[in-house]
Parts: sequence; C-alpha cells; structure tokens
Amino acid sequence: MSDRTPVKKAVLVGIRSKPSADFDDVPGAHKDVKKLWELLTQTYQYEPSDITILVDLGPRQRNPDLLPTKENMLRAMRELVADKVAGDRIVFSFSGHGDQAAPTNDKNETDGKDEVLMTANTGGPCTGYSHFIRDDDIREIFVDQLQEGVQCTLIFDCCHSGTACDLPEVDDSGPASAPGFSSEETLNHEHAASAQNGDLDTAAGSQATDFASRKEVASWSACSDDQLTYGSRKGGCFTDAFVDILGGLNGNTIQYQDLLLGLRDRLEAVIDNVNERDAPSPPYEVPTPQLGSLRANCILGEDFTL
Repeated sequence: MSDRTPVKKAVLVGIRSKPSADFDDVPGAHKDVKKLWELLTQTYQYEPSDITILVDLGPRQRNPDLLPTKENMLRAMRELVADKVAGDRIVFSFSGHGDQAAPTNDKNETDGKDEVLMTANTGGPCTGYSHFIRDDDIREIFVDQLQEGVQCTLIFDCCHSGTACDLPEVDDSGPASAPGFSSEETLNHEHAASAQNGDLDTAAGSQATDFASRKEVASWSACSDDQLTYGSRKGGCFTDAFVDILGGLNGNTIQYQDLLLGLRDRLEAVIDNVNERDAPSPPYEVPTPQLGSLRANCILGEDFTL
C-alpha cells in the first residue's frame, strides 16, 4: 500500500484585458487571483509553490509561459489533473470574460450554445474569434481525464458561467443562512449574450458510497448561463463573497447547501445595494450563483472543503 502523502495543487487565472472592442476591461480579475491565493494558503494550507498563477499584466507578463493564452491555460489545466490519485485535491479558478459560442458538439446544449472562457489572445467579433476554451474542453480535462477519488473544485467568476464545465446543476431555493454585504464601488459588467439553461447529462456516480471509487467534481459559478456577473476594481462580487464566507469560518465547517445559499444571498444584497444607491437604468439584474456536480442529487448536505 502506498504511503504517498496526498497533494493539493491549484491553477488560478486572472485576465483583466478585454478580448475585443465589444468588451470592457475586467479591472478586478487580478485581485480575485490574490484573494483566492490567500484563501488557499492561509485557510486550506496549500503550499505557495503548488499554486500556478496565470495573469495577463504585471511582472509575470515577462514569462510567456505564465500568460493566460489558450495554449498556456489548456496546458496548465492538463498538468493540474495529470498524475493525481485518490486523496489528492485540485482547484482551478478563472476570473475574466465568459461568453457563449455556437457549439461544435451540442448533445449537452439544449440552448444551442457552448459556454466559453475568453483567453488573453482572443480577438475578433463574437461570431469569429477562435482563442477561447469551450465547456466541452473543460469537462474533457476535469471530468474525463480525472482519476477516481480525486477532489476537483472549479471556480468561475465570469458571465455565462453556470455550466462552464457541463456538469449537472444543483439547485436549492430555500432561505440563505449567511449575512449579506454591500459594495463600495460602481460595478462593471461583461459583454452581454442571452441563452436558456438546458438539461445536461444524468449525474454520473451519484449513488456511489465509496469516495475513492468516484470522480468528485464540483463547479462554482458566478451566475447562470444566460446572466451577467459584476465586479469592481476591488474584485468580482462572486469571488468576494466566496472568499469572505470561507475565510470567516474560523475552523468551522460549512455544507455545500449553506455555501450556495450564502453566495446567492450576498450577491442579492450587493446588487440591491448598488441599484438603490446608484439607480442605474436599467437596474442591474441579480446574478444567481450556480453549483454543478456529478452527484447533483446528494452533494448539498455534505461538508465543503478545498
């Protein structure tokens, strides 16, 4: 029997720049990366050397391998999954622009669109760009290539991200248990596109009782596929809420259901506060954070960890 110590590794991506003239900058994307890095290292005891950071501006720009291009992101994602065995934990996060594109394989897309992550070398109009990563690619890496017994957590703070990994969506519309908070800055939003959420694959392994014999993948998204999400120079509203809730546990545990409802409660509070304070016309729509899981029917009552 192997005495190998389980590993914990992460890849954190932040893209501030806009992919084309149709988009705005995402000024807080690098702040999201910093906040998640601090959460992983200070609360969940990840070693800094086990966290790979890909950002598009700043000192790391000098290293071409750490730019969040499509090629570098895909390579980092595959390396994150490679050689991981039961008991290991991995985290992938993306803060930047999300969008939708015509699908190449639409078996899981009843709305007729793929969800995509826009990379740093994206260019051209929405109908013609090629430098993005599809939800099909994300699922192929983080689900199909994942070994059983590995815990994989995906965090998407971008528009149109509800099914960014093509996982079955988990929903719970009960009352939230975490207190709300308010934003201090004017929000900015990403490029708009519309779609309807569709049903996805039947959850795989949802009846498994042995952790080591199942693939453990969960995705946290800032909004549903047909919504925008918001942020400021201080970071994304979703990442702020995610880090604030988990960083404030003080050693206590939280269940998936309470984290999901807490995220929804906090985003509702911050958007309602901005709408009341700034009275934008039209008012900002409150994004609905999403939880995706291969075990959609039974994950809500379990304790969350990274």
